[in-house]
Amino acid sequence: MLPRLLARSMVAALALGGCDGELLPAERFVPDCATGGCPCSIDAHCRDQQACTVDRCVGGGCAFVAGQDGVGCDDGDGCTVKDACASGACKGSPRDCDDGNACTAGDRCEAGDCVAGTSRPLWHLTIPLQGDDHPYGVAQAPDAGAYVAGFNVPKPQEFRARVLRMAATGSVVWDKVYPSGVSAQIYGATADGNGGVLVAGIWWVAAATQTLENWHPFVMRLDAKGSELWKQIDAKGGKIEPITVLDNGDVLALGYQNFLAPSLPMAWRLERDSGNEVERVLLGGSKGRLYGVARLPSAAIIGCGRLGDEGTASQSLLLHYDKGVLTHVADGGIAEADDAIRACAPTPTGGVFGVGASVTALLSAPLLARWDGEGPLEIGTVQPPAKDNDAWLEAIAALPEGGFVGGGAARVNGIDVGWWLVGLDAAGKRTWSREGPSSLAGTADVIRDCATMTDGTVVCVGEQSEATKGSHDTVVVRVDSAGRTSCE
Repeated sequence: MLPRLLARSMVAALALGGCDGELLPAERFVPDCATGGCPCSIDAHCRDQQACTVDRCVGGGCAFVAGQDGVGCDDGDGCTVKDACASGACKGSPRDCDDGNACTAGDRCEAGDCVAGTSRPLWHLTIPLQGDDHPYGVAQAPDAGAYVAGFNVPKPQEFRARVLRMAATGSVVWDKVYPSGVSAQIYGATADGNGGVLVAGIWWVAAATQTLENWHPFVMRLDAKGSELWKQIDAKGGKIEPITVLDNGDVLALGYQNFLAPSLPMAWRLERDSGNEVERVLLGGSKGRLYGVARLPSAAIIGCGRLGDEGTASQSLLLHYDKGVLTHVADGGIAEADDAIRACAPTPTGGVFGVGASVTALLSAPLLARWDGEGPLEIGTVQPPAKDNDAWLEAIAALPEGGFVGGGAARVNGIDVGWWLVGLDAAGKRTWSREGPSSLAGTADVIRDCATMTDGTVVCVGEQSEATKGSHDTVVVRVDSAGRTSCE
């Protein structure tokens, strides 16, 4: 009796021990061997309990090889679907939890259940202010809101720099005009990385003599409440439009020196915390103007604009800024046209995608420019809202899922000009189009700038005619990747 009990105990020990001890009959062998190598004499001694492997005894050791791909299995994850074997492992595709609501972002699967994402409001608003409004810049604000910057003209030849902060819902948090008694115009804006905003444009040093010679580039930093932290005015004449923050925190503003020909492309670098000038760089040997900026995934800074002065035959231009040097990257254009890139954005592959206008004696065509990080600048056009209509683009923002949102203007009925938003895929093909109402005779409604928000939407700003005033109000449009401006 004792020998029989002892034998049973040894069998149990060997079963629990997995690969230790002598081999047992297949029907009594319960190995713990998931990676192979356990001793065996027949295939049945080898069991890794995996649906996507074939268990084999090879040369006295267990081997687990990949089974047939595509065989159905269960990976045990409720957030995957269409589970199937692939290279010896059970793999599923992520469960699609998109609730179909344009006003939510980040819909996801948790523990096998779909969970709605956070609120992502979409809207189309007009914001009136006494006088004529001209918004030119937009930037990310805290809590998924946006800063809108530009200038207001309360009366002829009186310009007031204007910045307002909007909540994610579209309500105005604050609306301020800068400064008192001096004319100034804002043409660019960017988040300062600390919840505030940096704005840039031109400043009249002597308000009583508002001539081109007295227009001076300036940069101003505001905190999240709209209070001025610092302001830097360049002593030399010119204009700043695009502005960005470098990896080390410094501020880089791009534009051009001299309003009167010849204009010279310019980069102006300031310390973010103090506003003190670090350097001022001109592109030697070439006339031109910079209107946009793109920060590439490699941290390289590309300025985009025109090679040549406005009003003359010109070509689209890309410049590279690095450590105090502006270097020519590429230029190009459409034959017998005046071309310029008005705004540009980085591509996921390390290149630049730009938009602008190609102007001939007959019409203006919406220009597209693409540079793949090396080689020539490819130039083309995108279909305007209506065939044979004038159209141009002044703004672009990259979408997180790929593609872009562009903004500009187009002739709505062959005569009047209305603002225009357009969706573009990665190749520049139009995916959707949204046009604003026709403008007042003699005025032009236009989208001036677009920026991508943290929730994946794009906020675009511009100006829209107000019939009762005979002037313009600020228009702010928040769209998703499909061009929707409402949640209905």
